[in-house]
Amino acid sequence: MRTLYGSADRALEPVADVRAHSSAVHGPDPGPYVRTTTCDPGSHFAFDGLPDGSYFLIGRVHLKIADAEHEEGLAVMQKVSVTGGVTRQLDLPLRSRP
Repeated sequence: MRTLYGSADRALEPVADVRAHSSAVHGPDPGPYVRTTTCDPGSHFAFDGLPDGSYFLIGRVHLKIADAEHEEGLAVMQKVSVTGGVTRQLDLPLRSRP
Protein backbone atom coordinates (compact mmCIF):
# COMPACT_ATOMS: atom_id res chain seq x y z
CA MET A 1 0.00 0.00 0.00
CA ARG A 2 2.85 2.36 0.80
CA THR A 3 4.27 1.85 -2.71
CA LEU A 4 0.94 2.45 -4.43
CA TYR A 5 -0.47 5.20 -2.22
CA GLY A 6 2.46 6.64 -0.24
CA SER A 7 0.75 5.56 2.99
CA ALA A 8 -0.24 2.37 4.78
CA ASP A 9 -3.22 4.04 6.47
CA ARG A 10 -5.17 6.35 4.13
CA ALA A 11 -4.72 8.22 0.86
CA LEU A 12 -6.41 9.88 -2.09
CA GLU A 13 -4.46 9.64 -5.35
CA PRO A 14 -5.19 10.00 -9.07
CA VAL A 15 -5.86 6.55 -10.55
CA ALA A 16 -3.15 7.23 -13.16
CA ASP A 17 -0.54 7.69 -10.39
CA VAL A 18 -1.58 4.45 -8.67
CA ARG A 19 -1.36 2.58 -11.98
CA ALA A 20 2.11 4.04 -12.61
CA HIS A 21 3.31 2.76 -9.22
CA SER A 22 1.65 -0.65 -9.61
CA SER A 23 4.44 -2.01 -11.82
CA ALA A 24 6.70 -1.92 -8.70
CA VAL A 25 4.33 -4.21 -6.78
CA HIS A 26 4.70 -7.93 -7.29
CA GLY A 27 2.51 -10.23 -5.27
CA PRO A 28 0.02 -13.05 -5.41
CA ASP A 29 -3.32 -12.65 -7.11
CA PRO A 30 -5.58 -11.19 -4.40
CA GLY A 31 -8.70 -12.72 -6.00
CA PRO A 32 -10.08 -14.67 -3.01
CA TYR A 33 -9.37 -11.73 -0.69
CA VAL A 34 -11.21 -9.09 -2.69
CA ARG A 35 -14.85 -8.17 -2.11
CA THR A 36 -16.75 -5.53 -4.03
CA THR A 37 -19.84 -3.44 -3.42
CA THR A 38 -21.40 -0.23 -4.70
CA CYS A 39 -22.60 2.94 -3.03
CA ASP A 40 -26.26 3.84 -2.81
CA PRO A 41 -27.39 7.37 -3.84
CA GLY A 42 -26.51 8.62 -0.34
CA SER A 43 -22.89 7.37 -0.66
CA HIS A 44 -23.47 4.51 1.82
CA PHE A 45 -22.11 1.02 1.31
CA ALA A 46 -21.68 -2.14 3.38
CA PHE A 47 -19.72 -5.37 3.54
CA ASP A 48 -21.49 -8.09 5.50
CA GLY A 49 -19.96 -11.11 7.18
CA LEU A 50 -16.33 -9.98 7.28
CA PRO A 51 -14.16 -11.95 9.69
CA ASP A 52 -12.39 -9.93 12.39
CA GLY A 53 -9.19 -8.36 11.12
CA SER A 54 -7.67 -5.45 9.24
CA TYR A 55 -8.58 -4.61 5.67
CA PHE A 56 -7.77 -2.02 3.04
CA LEU A 57 -10.81 -0.28 1.63
CA ILE A 58 -10.03 0.87 -1.90
CA GLY A 59 -12.46 2.74 -4.10
CA ARG A 60 -12.50 4.69 -7.31
CA VAL A 61 -14.31 8.00 -7.30
CA HIS A 62 -15.09 10.58 -9.94
CA LEU A 63 -15.34 14.19 -8.86
CA LYS A 64 -16.78 17.00 -10.92
CA ILE A 65 -14.67 20.12 -10.51
CA ALA A 66 -15.54 23.30 -12.40
CA ASP A 67 -17.75 21.37 -14.85
CA ALA A 68 -14.89 19.02 -15.77
CA GLU A 69 -14.52 15.44 -14.59
CA HIS A 70 -11.07 14.05 -13.82
CA GLU A 71 -10.47 11.69 -16.73
CA GLU A 72 -9.59 8.51 -14.82
CA GLY A 73 -10.93 9.45 -11.40
CA LEU A 74 -9.30 9.21 -8.02
CA ALA A 75 -8.38 6.17 -5.96
CA VAL A 76 -9.22 6.37 -2.27
CA MET A 77 -7.64 3.96 0.22
CA GLN A 78 -8.14 3.54 3.95
CA LYS A 79 -7.06 0.81 6.36
CA VAL A 80 -9.99 -0.44 8.47
CA SER A 81 -10.08 -2.85 11.40
CA VAL A 82 -13.27 -4.72 12.28
CA THR A 83 -14.13 -6.86 15.29
CA GLY A 84 -17.25 -8.53 16.53
CA GLY A 85 -19.42 -7.56 13.56
CA VAL A 86 -19.55 -3.93 14.70
CA THR A 87 -20.76 -1.41 12.10
CA ARG A 88 -18.14 1.21 11.28
CA GLN A 89 -18.69 4.67 9.82
CA LEU A 90 -15.76 5.94 7.77
CA ASP A 91 -14.66 9.38 6.75
CA LEU A 92 -12.64 8.75 3.63
CA PRO A 93 -9.60 10.92 2.82
CA LEU A 94 -10.39 14.12 0.96
CA ARG A 95 -6.85 15.26 0.18
CA SER A 96 -4.01 13.68 -1.73
CA ARG A 97 -0.50 13.63 -0.36
CA PRO A 98 1.60 16.78 -0.92
